[in-house]
Amino acid sequence: MAEVEFVILANHAEAHNGLLYLSGAGWNDAALGFTTEGTSTPLHFGVGVSVLVPWTETNRKHHLQVRMEHEDGGEPLFGAGSGWIPRLLAGGRIRVTELHGERNPFFGGLNPEPIRPHVDQALATIASGGFDIGLLLDGDADRAGAADERGTFIHQLQVTGLLMYYLAEHRGLRQPVVTSVNNTSMAATLGRHFDIATHEVPVGFKFIGPRMIETGAMLGAEESGGFGFGMHLPERDGIYADLMLLDLFLRERARGRAPVSKAVAAFHELAGPSFYRRIDVHVERPLYEGVKQRLLVGLAAAPPADLAGEAVVRSQALSTNDGFKWFLADGSWLLVRASGTEPLVRVYTEATSPDLRDALVLTGERVVRGA
Repeated sequence: MAEVEFVILANHAEAHNGLLYLSGAGWNDAALGFTTEGTSTPLHFGVGVSVLVPWTETNRKHHLQVRMEHEDGGEPLFGAGSGWIPRLLAGGRIRVTELHGERNPFFGGLNPEPIRPHVDQALATIASGGFDIGLLLDGDADRAGAADERGTFIHQLQVTGLLMYYLAEHRGLRQPVVTSVNNTSMAATLGRHFDIATHEVPVGFKFIGPRMIETGAMLGAEESGGFGFGMHLPERDGIYADLMLLDLFLRERARGRAPVSKAVAAFHELAGPSFYRRIDVHVERPLYEGVKQRLLVGLAAAPPADLAGEAVVRSQALSTNDGFKWFLADGSWLLVRASGTEPLVRVYTEATSPDLRDALVLTGERVVRGA
């Protein structure tokens, strides 16, 4: 019997007036403004729904040590994921050690995101030995991440590819996959290999969820680590995604591809290399509109001919009119996107080598700053 939980959660992102509802799974966007004597009062909450399935059979059959990392507090208001995976995996051979599951409304001074540097403590703990895998959640448990047995972070674009590979290779599914424009090119590579249609949409699950419903997709994935599943919900569920990753690596181990680092290496032999990085270039608020116009107008009129010494073979203006994506001959890409809510420009890249990744990020930052 599945369990259903309704939770009201704090959101760590920049506050806006009104009550924030999760959107994306075909739900209408809603914003209920609250006023006091005609003045808007900021409220900052999210309403989430998570349907969880029993996982006892997996636990009875396999022996594994799992490091769970929660960058959140332990109470429902600030940490929806706290305690869930240990409970779902209880009573079997899998041993779960949970980190940061205690009550802490300040998230230990960290952003509650399942990415570096916020999970570095967990990575160091895993690297000290005794763990087979690390599973990561954000503060409201709608985003997921992972680390291998050495404490090496498995970035979000890799997780997208791994989940697509899992559903196709191990579950035999061939329904479409929906990814955001800033997500991995490995989805297209895997799509060609498994004969799976892939759909690219703008940034945000409010675009991914409806396209999942429209196409009957088996997976929807955003760059920030939010994943939805056709067999479950067309909305982000970090706990469910982590359980899918756990099942993937158990199945890979049964095929002789263990530890996790070996399974990831074998995956990249099929999907190709992926070296990813994202940075936020902050701009003083009074100057932001000018920087934004310089980028959006100037780059549309005169896109770069080369990046980091490599020729640009294709330029793509984002359909949301807030940025651009440029591709190199080897499939590496750089994307710049101006935020609509904060005075910053995000720079993303996925490259075929660490050196090219770093060079592209540096180039992207120089483009934003006009250097």
